[in-house]
This record gives sequence, structure tokens and C-alpha cells, in this order.
Amino acid sequence: MLSDFIKLFFPEICSGCGTVLSKTENGICSSCMIELKQFKNSFKKKYFGRVKIESETYAFEFVKDQIFQQILHNIKYKKHKNAAYSLGIELGKIISLKMNDIDAIIPIPISNNKKKKTGYNQCDIIAIGVQEVLNVPILQDYISRKNKMYSQKHSDRFQRWKNTENQFQLSGNFDEAMHVLLLDDVVTSGATIHGCAKLIEGKIKKISVAALARTKHEVG
Repeated sequence: MLSDFIKLFFPEICSGCGTVLSKTENGICSSCMIELKQFKNSFKKKYFGRVKIESETYAFEFVKDQIFQQILHNIKYKKHKNAAYSLGIELGKIISLKMNDIDAIIPIPISNNKKKKTGYNQCDIIAIGVQEVLNVPILQDYISRKNKMYSQKHSDRFQRWKNTENQFQLSGNFDEAMHVLLLDDVVTSGATIHGCAKLIEGKIKKISVAALARTKHEVG
């Protein structure tokens, strides 16, 4: 096959350790997958700021200078789409064990300016992996992000939430009976998720949140 011929001369490497992948591996080698630290999910309902969340689901724990950070860097800046897709599938499997009533997935958007620089939104690819398991539509154009971005580097937690609160806008109409899954790559302070959730609160029946990873010490 042509794909096998191409891989012979341009073998795919693991986003985590850089080794050549086998035919059965996609984006990330088996060893790195095993090394990823699983996140201990709670089944309790909670809030992101003032927005009620039906459920939160994370696949992995984000710890600085560990393997997931390297993989995420390659996904975001080196277009390792296969790794994003594979991790999306893993996240989808975990979500499917907790919920079976998700109606649609909304990947957290990035601005057009940022998309031009990176070439794509990694959350869109992660969403395709999740969709492979959940078999529900992806609503990519229902929420958009404004091009005006705020630097969060020197902001405290409260300021991050205020900065993010007005950076999103609705670009589509929702069915009021829907249960929507907001999907991000990593949740840190929770400000980005809150900005999107607040925008659609009251326009749909339920909001749930999922991401590939969540930082260890942050509370959403």
C-alpha cells in the first residue's frame, strides 16, 4: 500500500519519546501511553465559577516536565494530529463509562489569529477522536473566539477569569433539550471553560466538561 511505502521512508515517530512507531501504534507509542498518569475523576456534579456543570471528565493528569507536557507541545506546535486523535479516543472511552446522553461536542475555539500561526485548532482533532467513541456530532462553528487576546502570564486566578469572560461569542443556535460537551486540551484555572459555559448557560439543558488533562493542583 502507498501509506506503507511512505512510512518506510518517512516513519512516524512517537510524540512523547521520539521513537519510531510500529504499524499498530498511532501518534504515541505503547510505552508512553502506559507512562501517562491517569486522572482520578469524580462523579459529583459541580460548578465552574457560577455555571453548573453536569459532569467533568479528564483522561490524564498534567504534571510539569513529564511526558504529557511533551506530547501536548508536539500536538499544539508541531501538528502531531495523530497523537491528538489517539488521546481523544482514550478520553472518549472514559466519557462513555460516565455518560450516555451527550448530544453534541463543542471543541473550545481559538482565535483566527492564533489558528493562522499554528495551522489548526488541536481541540478539533481531539474532538474527532472523542466522536469516534461517542458517535455524536461536533459543533465547530457554534462558539467562536474573538481575535483580541489578553496575556494571562502575570494574571492571578480571578483576573484570568475576568479576562476570559468576554472573549467568546455565539455563532450558532442551540436546541434547548441538548446536553453539550465542552471539550478542551488542558484545564488549568478553568477560566476558558467558564467563559464558554457561561455563554451557553440557559440555552441548553445540560453542560458537561471534558479535557485530555487537568493540572494537578488547580480547581475548576
